[in-house]
Amino acid sequence: SHVSATVPNAEVTTYEFDNMLGFPTCDTEVELFKEKAQSLLEKTSFDVVGISCWSSFNYISSVWTAKTCKKINPACTVVVGGYHPTAVPSDFTYLFSPFDFVVMNEGEHYLEKICRGEISKTRKTQVLNEQNSLLNPKIRLTTDFTIYNNKMFGMYLSRGCPYECGYCMEGCKGRSWKYFSIEDSMDFLEDVVHKWNPKKILFNDACFGVNPIWRKKFFKELVNRDYDIQYWAETRIDCIDEESLESLAELDFQLDFGIETFSEQMLSIMNKTKNPKKYLELLSYYSQKMDEREIRHNIYVLYNHPGETSQTIQESILWLENFLDQKNETFMAFMEEHYSYFPGSDIYYNFSNYAKRFGTRVRHPEWWKEKGDQHRRSRQVIPSDELVQSGKLGYYEQELKRLSEKNFDKMVPKIQKKIKEGQLK
Repeated sequence: SHVSATVPNAEVTTYEFDNMLGFPTCDTEVELFKEKAQSLLEKTSFDVVGISCWSSFNYISSVWTAKTCKKINPACTVVVGGYHPTAVPSDFTYLFSPFDFVVMNEGEHYLEKICRGEISKTRKTQVLNEQNSLLNPKIRLTTDFTIYNNKMFGMYLSRGCPYECGYCMEGCKGRSWKYFSIEDSMDFLEDVVHKWNPKKILFNDACFGVNPIWRKKFFKELVNRDYDIQYWAETRIDCIDEESLESLAELDFQLDFGIETFSEQMLSIMNKTKNPKKYLELLSYYSQKMDEREIRHNIYVLYNHPGETSQTIQESILWLENFLDQKNETFMAFMEEHYSYFPGSDIYYNFSNYAKRFGTRVRHPEWWKEKGDQHRRSRQVIPSDELVQSGKLGYYEQELKRLSEKNFDKMVPKIQKKIKEGQLK
């Protein structure tokens, strides 16, 4: 759709196969999915194909789509972009590859040039690396979106993240945080509300509201607009402040935090913060303030991370247990998540350091190229030799589930009810 906004004569068809055809759960459903997707492509006239390989989980489907498009129209130009092509462009440049162009980082600029015929394809796959930001509000405001769920709308008001968490693939695109101005952000929001009247808006930014001046102004402006809408965003605990909480208390806004661990040692290993003690103090302080203002907030905990030992697990459990004991009623929930090994992260680029230091092992180092349950294979990681020797590989997960139940018992009844009814994450 971006192309139609910047190349006036371009006729664009957008397919989101997962939303259109559903998610296949077995081999039979996969084959039926492919048949339906190919049928849609065969009915479509195309010269340029832009494929979003958003994450490594999309790699196999991206290759299949590229091959299918080349089979239907051998003369077509196939372009791929996304996190995975940015992290591992070589996965798309093999001999007889169906991809003509691999775009690293932001893709609008090069995709437009290719559609205009300003870059010619060659026999070999070309890798194009975009170095400049192209966060253009005019593109957002002139693009026709396809909405598959009119109750919920996901939007981005920024790109990138300046932090350097070792497990995250966001860093493969650099460390800058680029954002729409407050005026452009509100214009975008107004356009969304006017056209689709969503019940809930998800701000899907990698790290929402990094800039404190922008953050405070945005929340205040959101209060002034007084839309009857639920909001959600995720950020860091050191990217919040008292003034923002005052605004959030007047909104139906759930703000989630990627805390990841309660062990000061693991916070350092994850490179989550330069001051682990202060980081956890902020969590304790702001969670209390959000409870006082009745602001819903989730905290995410990452277990089985490289470097985890029985000692760091115990440290994390004791901190969390004490944290929960200090709460009477809470508007907080915490979500436990299993670590997954992703290309593009510091762990991926410097894996030998983790292997040497902790004995970390990955059973499927290129799981995205394997068929079957990729989620399970991406998680088949041995965090440390010590954790194996101590016999506590599954201990942390069990304890987190126990503490999650303890946290649930402390939630205010109306939040418990909504969670049971599936109205909240």
